[in-house]
Amino acid sequence: MNTLINNISFSLSDSIEFSFQHGNGDWDQAYLQLPDTGDSVHSILGEDFDADNEEHKAIFEQLTAFYFDSFKDVECAAASALLQKEILHVEEIDGLYVAFSENEAHIIVECAYRSYYNKQALFAEFQWDREDNPNETELVKAATAAYFASLTRELTSELNTEVKSAKENSTGDDLNIWNQGFDNCVHEFMKAEFDQFDIDYNHNELAQEFYQMHACDCRCDAENELREHFDS
Repeated sequence: MNTLINNISFSLSDSIEFSFQHGNGDWDQAYLQLPDTGDSVHSILGEDFDADNEEHKAIFEQLTAFYFDSFKDVECAAASALLQKEILHVEEIDGLYVAFSENEAHIIVECAYRSYYNKQALFAEFQWDREDNPNETELVKAATAAYFASLTRELTSELNTEVKSAKENSTGDDLNIWNQGFDNCVHEFMKAEFDQFDIDYNHNELAQEFYQMHACDCRCDAENELREHFDS
């Protein structure tokens, strides 16, 4: 029995709705509650998921792998399933988690049963009925700062590699060429981090804040370091 499926897509809802194509060209659907726990309810081929059914099991494994591979990391995948939104990044801050979608930030918590279910990531909605509720604005601000600091380190490291190569392999006459290379490096970095789910980083508020407040400075620092090297 050929259980290989292709042309998989999904939409986020209470149960993630998958559409896929069998090897014979027929289309089908499945509904999965992910991350999978003992309490998850799944439907495959119009039937309740049966772990002893080899076809069900093979399809379930392929759909699950496709879902988690569609996100930057397992935390983004788990948060997206909970919030029913495409999450670009999850930042832990003060024991809570801030999940960033295209133009929003959402406060969530680690599910109390994550360890019990042996899941790398499993989240629950944050309950705002506590007496010691955090300041949401300050929490998001702190999470954004931590996220941007991490991105800045990564981008700086990539640009430093470019600067090192320029110092070893060029002269001052090549400065404009390397400056274009720095621009390309920043562009590709922004795309890799923010251009998920057909999102253009130029239309993403979070991405534009990082670009304007941090990425541009990193790029200028690279140019200035190279210029000083050639002028010395």
